[in-house]
Amino acid sequence: MMSTHYNQGRPECVCDTECYVDYWSIGFRNIETGKQVVFEQFEGNPLDRKSIARIFRKFRVFTFNGINYDIPMILLAMSGASNGELKAASDDLIIGGTPYWVFLDRHGLSVPDFFDHIDLMQVSPGAPQMPSLKIYAGRMHSQRMQELPLQPDERVLPNWLEPIRDYHGNDLLVTEDMKRELAPQIDLRCSMSDEYKVDLRSKSDAQIAEAIMKAEIEKMTGRRLYKPEIEPGLFKYVPPDFIRFETPDMQVMLERIRQVKFVVDRAGIVKMPEYLKDLEINLGHSIYRMGLGGLHSSETCVSHFSDDEYTLRDRDVTSYYPNIKMILGLYPKHIGPAYMEVYRRIYERRVAAKRAGQKNIAETLKIVLNGAFGKLGSPYSVLYSPEWMVRTTITGQLAILMLIERLEGIGMNVVSANTDGFVTRVPRARMSEFTMTALDWELDTGFNTEETEYLSLHSRDVNSYIAIATEKGKKKVKLKGAYTASGPGHPGASGLKKNPDMDVCVDAVVALLTEGTPIEDSIEWCMDVRKFLTVRRVKGGAIKDDEFIGKAIRWYYSTETRSGFTYKTNGNAVPRTIGAKPMLELQRALPADLDYDYYVREAYAILQDIGMNAVDPSLRGRSGRFFGRLPKQKNIHIVDAKTGVALCGKERESIRDPWTEYDAVPAGHRMCSKCRKEEL
Repeated sequence: MMSTHYNQGRPECVCDTECYVDYWSIGFRNIETGKQVVFEQFEGNPLDRKSIARIFRKFRVFTFNGINYDIPMILLAMSGASNGELKAASDDLIIGGTPYWVFLDRHGLSVPDFFDHIDLMQVSPGAPQMPSLKIYAGRMHSQRMQELPLQPDERVLPNWLEPIRDYHGNDLLVTEDMKRELAPQIDLRCSMSDEYKVDLRSKSDAQIAEAIMKAEIEKMTGRRLYKPEIEPGLFKYVPPDFIRFETPDMQVMLERIRQVKFVVDRAGIVKMPEYLKDLEINLGHSIYRMGLGGLHSSETCVSHFSDDEYTLRDRDVTSYYPNIKMILGLYPKHIGPAYMEVYRRIYERRVAAKRAGQKNIAETLKIVLNGAFGKLGSPYSVLYSPEWMVRTTITGQLAILMLIERLEGIGMNVVSANTDGFVTRVPRARMSEFTMTALDWELDTGFNTEETEYLSLHSRDVNSYIAIATEKGKKKVKLKGAYTASGPGHPGASGLKKNPDMDVCVDAVVALLTEGTPIEDSIEWCMDVRKFLTVRRVKGGAIKDDEFIGKAIRWYYSTETRSGFTYKTNGNAVPRTIGAKPMLELQRALPADLDYDYYVREAYAILQDIGMNAVDPSLRGRSGRFFGRLPKQKNIHIVDAKTGVALCGKERESIRDPWTEYDAVPAGHRMCSKCRKEEL
């Protein structure tokens, strides 16, 4: 990069490239003015390399996947490569998977010092899922989701130039949307880069942690830090002295875990031991499972409420993994104690920044602390230390189980638990006993916990739940997993982690749980079309009514169509798309054919998923019986229209699965014999 002042102001633009056998182009869009320019290379139209170089000298350039693709391709194009050479190089990067540094070396290229470039791909919190720019367009509710107008190996005839330019322009707009959404993350990375004198602007959180830890350790020790050699083999977990259980079953489990052999394979990956894979830990009314990553309880489809007699209390261990590492003094052997010295210094600085209200600094250092732990398990990292990763995670799980065992031992029911916390149903008359039990555990282990009071907890499973907390007399909603919000504008750009999926339905459920607002009212009063949309990637592409609609698609549910999408590759139905209507171009107003009943039914199905009583709204007010068939079944049943249950006792697994109703048994189907007997 040209400057070590990473906050230094340059005008900003986004950049994208397109490549075909006989065509290559690079486009820029000025973020401030909206001015857009595209430079093309095809027969009779040479590339204007001087103008391209001038833009790179003047602007800070943002790309999506620029490090791995666009920048290498731009450098090759600027060297005078032909379209055929560029297409071969593009295939080498995309199809061949050639790393960019190998590509640059192979072609004798290097990135000029005057390039001021930030790749948005790794900055996004959705980066681990590796979604395409098209999927990000859906997640950000960009104006248009657009597929390539031509297949990558086709030739660009003159009549295809305008469609390609239009497509290219849309990619620039989506990249600009992404840059705006990630502005706080980019600003934070610029500040961190200035402070640590390392360019962190195009790095993920974990990559930032590795870069900072490496730089600080090298500064302290005066020696270069290198990735350690992978050593395949076996090791055993050694628990710290404070891990102690009270019941014989848990003591036996601890001894078995001591004897388990953890295997590091040739790739440097730790394999999950069979004993842990099959282990089910029964404590109270719950079953817990351990893993290399963390502890999980096994509840499904259940809701819990605070009431006059009981209160729900969530206890989370503060900075759990960082504290485990510091309490146990764990550090990678090839680095030595300097690792822990640097790590502890960063931790203490974060605590001080948090107390002083310095949110940016505190958030920066949180990224470093958490990311540094994640790199312990990466064979590609200079921080790699698989044994200490396992010792940290297993200690964390066992310590949580210690406290759960103590609470269950005094008759308190833990209803949910995960890696760093748990929720307990505590008798109000025994709150002091609950608090003292947690305090004793803190003294025994050296950890600290934070407590939140829940008014209710509604779990589809341990990873997807809705919690209604109360804080200073105000209700606060916590959403996890499938119920987290998607779209732009959420803290930490968290909406980029998840595809939109009828978010209005979760909103309606939350409004019912918090305010008692009827599901139907919430959905019918919602005027934001984005809340009704679903986005997903369809492998191989989707067909709707014989028309190809793309691989990354966006839709709503309509009253005007009863057909669904099919896979282009095999003609099979794409799940949950009956009644779906594409909306690849975002509308501002609600469609006149919006199927409100579909969204109401989905909201009631969510209520059913989280263990709440829910009646299919389509059955309300009905009486009598009808002939019905369940999806993917041939038997025809006689169904009680009031309850939706067949006379034989057959019922749907979910409100999402409507009965297909008939006036009579249709040809090619048979009548359920049990229903016939019950009717007689």
